[in-house]
Amino acid sequence: MIRVPLGLSADFVWRVVGLASMSALMFVWPIPHTISLRYLFVLPALGVFLNLAARQRLEGWDPRLTLPASVLGAFISWMVTIAVFNSSETAWSLGEINGQWSMALLVCYLGVLVGADVRQSSGGRLVLTFITLLPLVAHVVVVDAQGVLAMFAGRYDGITGLTERSDIANYLTNIALALLMAETYIRLTRRPPMFSIGNALLGALLFAAASSLIFEQIRNGIVMAAVLVVVLAMVLLSDLRRTGVRVWIRGVVVGGALLAMGGLIAGSVEVKTGSGWERIIATVPAAWDTVRNREWLNSDLPPPKLPDSEMADPSAYLRLAWFKEGVKLVVQHPFGVGYGRNIFGHQISKKYNVHFSYHSHSSALDLAIGTGIPGVALWFGFLGVLVTGAWRRFWYGRNAYSLALILLVVDYGTRSLIDSNVRDHMLQQFLFLVGVFSYLSLIDAPTPAESG
Repeated sequence: MIRVPLGLSADFVWRVVGLASMSALMFVWPIPHTISLRYLFVLPALGVFLNLAARQRLEGWDPRLTLPASVLGAFISWMVTIAVFNSSETAWSLGEINGQWSMALLVCYLGVLVGADVRQSSGGRLVLTFITLLPLVAHVVVVDAQGVLAMFAGRYDGITGLTERSDIANYLTNIALALLMAETYIRLTRRPPMFSIGNALLGALLFAAASSLIFEQIRNGIVMAAVLVVVLAMVLLSDLRRTGVRVWIRGVVVGGALLAMGGLIAGSVEVKTGSGWERIIATVPAAWDTVRNREWLNSDLPPPKLPDSEMADPSAYLRLAWFKEGVKLVVQHPFGVGYGRNIFGHQISKKYNVHFSYHSHSSALDLAIGTGIPGVALWFGFLGVLVTGAWRRFWYGRNAYSLALILLVVDYGTRSLIDSNVRDHMLQQFLFLVGVFSYLSLIDAPTPAESG
């Protein structure tokens, strides 16, 4: 055994180094121009946890994770197959796959190793708090501080926190909100918590995350908060049903959740642009007519005018028009044309012979264009396997990690329908958290129930 100061074991010192690296990585991931710094944290941490797993004979894998890993592997294999055999830009597509997914898969397995180490650690809750929750909360607090300063200054130009855009900051807020909501539910139902924080601090962090949603003014973030509320209501409903609570009480829970969701979504329409439902609804025909109204080919142009001579809602116009054109591309190429973050822009440029460099603002649509219907089905199949497995484990043991995994995957997967988040650091951070919470969620879950 290597001698270290203060009589600490070498394993303990290496574990501290590895966990500190992961906490730092979680913090710097969304900060721009930190790619080299991310590698500086990832590669040593991977070495540390592989070494610890070997020295202490820890399980670096669990057979119950084989199914989601297999579906994810099938998705990657399909992407490569389409890039090689069905793409006119094979080199570009393979480069995109390597650049986007190699690091993402690496940190996903790193998350599994970290989850295994946290699971056997005597201070697991404290460790998990420092490597997942607190780095996210730090970003939330910065957003809130900027928002308060902007209020006092009487000038509001958008809040970005330590990131480069408000929507990037909002991704972090929603991840933190998912973890905090899972922790709150678990504590209210008197089950063992995930994190080493007091109830008062938990309440304060929930308030901070909710405030951050308001300061960021991102519609989709508010919609995702509504989705998380509904998912928690469904979990509560299952708990009430399991304990034999009367049907009318369960009905009140469902009704309250739907009202909360409707209120949040209705309020989100007014966020940022001030456009009401009438203007957005009136924008639909103009956006759907992509032949006569071609402003969608250049987002720098003003949107078309509506029959009442008012301008169409810019965001709704572009998203709807791009969605329609994206669906047309999927219909024309149902097996995909080769993966790429900006494959939508590539295909529109070719089809209309214009310079078009935008993505479709929907990762699901971009994946469908690039990898075809089978590819997008495999990706959502992977997410579905994660959620169903976590739900079975939650139903059996009601552990907090399973609930956290459900909320994380639902938030990320649903948002990919209306945002471009299956890419870059957002993909890496998500798959790392999937690795951590997937392994931790196996606590108390019986192998026969999982395999059967």
